[in-house]
Amino acid sequence: MSHDSLYTIPRKFRAPYSDADGTGTLFASTATSFTARIATVTKPVLSTTAFVFPNDGNLGFMQFYGAGADNTTFDVKVIGWTECLFGGSVASMWFPKTQWHGACTLSALTGVSGHAKFTDTYRLADTIVEEATTTTDIVGTTTVISPAADVDPGIVVFDKFGASLIEVQFDMTGATSGGVLIAGF
Repeated sequence: MSHDSLYTIPRKFRAPYSDADGTGTLFASTATSFTARIATVTKPVLSTTAFVFPNDGNLGFMQFYGAGADNTTFDVKVIGWTECLFGGSVASMWFPKTQWHGACTLSALTGVSGHAKFTDTYRLADTIVEEATTTTDIVGTTTVISPAADVDPGIVVFDKFGASLIEVQFDMTGATSGGVLIAGF
């Protein structure tokens, strides 16, 4: 028996859109700072600065994109939201926890001219650097794969630590906008 077939294949990437049914524009944040998060009774939802999606599996697989020139940058913060029920389902609160924080550099790799959503105005990030001072990686499961510049897109694989929802925030430090393609496995 070959061991080549014994690996996990991530589910299809989810591309965030400006609306729930995917007919809107591809989500691209233009935020220039991160939004502070505190516990709340309101379930987090998509905003103009952050993409929120349901937890799908234990690990997240992220590939970043953005608009701007080759070698422009943006920062990313991934926040896990965990719902805590008090007294059964009578009252609940959502608690945030930073899961991953890093910086992305856009590459020469672009989307496809004429594509309905991922057009050639978007570039994939090829260089991704984890911010070690702000990332809690208690079990060593965050992996950043950042290949040689402008050759292949970089990816981040991270542990969701049981979060019910994952929020991805952006901070433009040079790029015009930033977004994420995401899969769970």
